[in-house]
Amino acid sequence: MGKVTLILLLVVALIFWLRLKTNAKPGASIPPKSPGQPAADQEKMVACAQCGLHLPASEAVLGRSARAYCGVVHRAKALDGPPA
Repeated sequence: MGKVTLILLLVVALIFWLRLKTNAKPGASIPPKSPGQPAADQEKMVACAQCGLHLPASEAVLGRSARAYCGVVHRAKALDGPPA
């Protein structure tokens, strides 16, 4: 009885190990993305000139000097009015 249990346990362990090994192979063949290429759905991020907060460029408030701010309050604190 002990030998049958041991063999059954070894077979289950072998099946488990083979499944883990075959699942790891497809992921390893995918080349990593190069850090210089942003994905198509990513938007450019800018930092607020007043506080340094990073936000999407579409949400930034621009000043006369073409610097980006996180809101009109920080643009006003920097004495950089709205673009002309």
